[in-house]
Amino acid sequence: MARTPPKPMNPGDFSVTECSIQTFHGQVFDVNDKWMMIDIYESVFSPSLDCVITFLDAVGMLETLPIIGEEKIFLTFYTSTPERSIRRIFYSYKIEEIQDNATQSTTFRLRCCSPESVLNTRLRVYNSYGPVPYSQMAKSIYNEYFERELQTIFSPEYRKSFNVEDTKESYLIAVPGMHPFDAMNLLAKRSITLVDNKIPGALFMFWETLHGHYFRSLETIMKRYQEIMEEGDQTSIPNFKVRPKNLQDEKRPELAVNEADFGTIDEFEHKTYFDTLKNMEEGMYSRKLVGHNIWDMKVEQHEFFYDKEGFSQGHLKKNSILASTKSIGLAPPNAEKKGAQHNKFAHVEYYPLNGSSFYNNAGKWRLNRGSQIEQLQSMVLNITIPGDDRVECGTCINLDLPSRVPMTESNEVLRSGGYLVTRVQHQFFKGDYKMRLECAKDSYDMQLNKIIEEPNMMQQLHPVTLKPLPANESFTPSSVPGRAKDINSDETGNDPMIYRIYSYPGEDEKIASGPRVKEVQSSAQKLAQANDEKRNP
Repeated sequence: MARTPPKPMNPGDFSVTECSIQTFHGQVFDVNDKWMMIDIYESVFSPSLDCVITFLDAVGMLETLPIIGEEKIFLTFYTSTPERSIRRIFYSYKIEEIQDNATQSTTFRLRCCSPESVLNTRLRVYNSYGPVPYSQMAKSIYNEYFERELQTIFSPEYRKSFNVEDTKESYLIAVPGMHPFDAMNLLAKRSITLVDNKIPGALFMFWETLHGHYFRSLETIMKRYQEIMEEGDQTSIPNFKVRPKNLQDEKRPELAVNEADFGTIDEFEHKTYFDTLKNMEEGMYSRKLVGHNIWDMKVEQHEFFYDKEGFSQGHLKKNSILASTKSIGLAPPNAEKKGAQHNKFAHVEYYPLNGSSFYNNAGKWRLNRGSQIEQLQSMVLNITIPGDDRVECGTCINLDLPSRVPMTESNEVLRSGGYLVTRVQHQFFKGDYKMRLECAKDSYDMQLNKIIEEPNMMQQLHPVTLKPLPANESFTPSSVPGRAKDINSDETGNDPMIYRIYSYPGEDEKIASGPRVKEVQSSAQKLAQANDEKRNP
């Protein structure tokens, strides 16, 4: 069981112990009494932090420091105890919204980024790597283009955590002059985790939070959350609930602050709930990849079915997806049969394989990743909570949302449950620390489907006994998901007349200028048409 971290005295308490600016000539100025608001943004889709500091300037900082876009910003804060302080260095790169007030003061917003973002813009990767796993390539690029460079620019004391998850197989790749962030994203989208052989997906991301950089699979994080929930150890997972604040704790009335207030959701709204047509167009439900294999001089075809591969991907809820197997958006039955036509798939893409499938593996990562990215954007909820230093992008949390069913106190069935935090806005304003979270839900907590398991014809066998190897010795499972959508899944069993549609356009109801009136040729038009037919029989 995880140790419960200390909490601040009140929800939203914080202390900024350092906010300093180092100018281009090396002088450091304390500006901790001049900022009005600090916003720090992080996202699993972004390799760098973004920081926006709003200043109230009554001493001419812009001209006396001066601020010219070459400054380093040193920021240190904590919520509960100084031992849990977070310190970060940013580079300023832009000033916006300068407003000169009549009271001899100026307000402006200073936009800042991580030092790695500045280096990324300046440097390019011209190098070849391998044959090694993609995770090893990521470590090499990070060390060469970020860690060693910044230790040279700053000092050897500059160290930022880089959390890397091991990936499958070894590859040989040449990076043709890409920016380091682009190279890292190229490796991430092709990576398949080595941690769990049963996960077929490709949801690796390269991102930064206040706690460092990550080259991790979101699938393995969600799978670990799933295992914790099955074990019943929910106390180690951050939980937030929609409830009134500032209520006395009935169990502990002596406390000035109710412990539940630290997990109260102040605001929440749905950014997206579902968009079936978009999911179909973008290939969340079904995808087909047609690739030209230049090395082997052949055309390869690979398919993805959400009601098959989707069940074995790493989700917040085991054996669950964001659709029922009766959905008309899924590929029709028998679309998985060999030789199925392209018109059975809502999303077909063409991709150059650039060599044998062993060196590219696009049939594995590209189809799974395309669907999984859409899954993360299908059901997205925005919430605001008191500042909590446990939560960062890539954290799985539990949300308790109230049911709107009358006369019930239970949680909402579909929207409550596990969420993955994909974006965070840390906001320090007027003595209050708020975190605005963008949370994605990739599976329903309600059981909608029964999965189908089929024997795996590619299961590895013992070389002597020819029996299937156990899971701890084999790289292939003994069974694989089968298509869960069957031939009658679009039928509801209702009276067929329920699907009949009709309208009653009476002859006397036609509007003379409306579309229901059939156009009739004039006599002159009919004569001209007859003459044309005679001339051009």
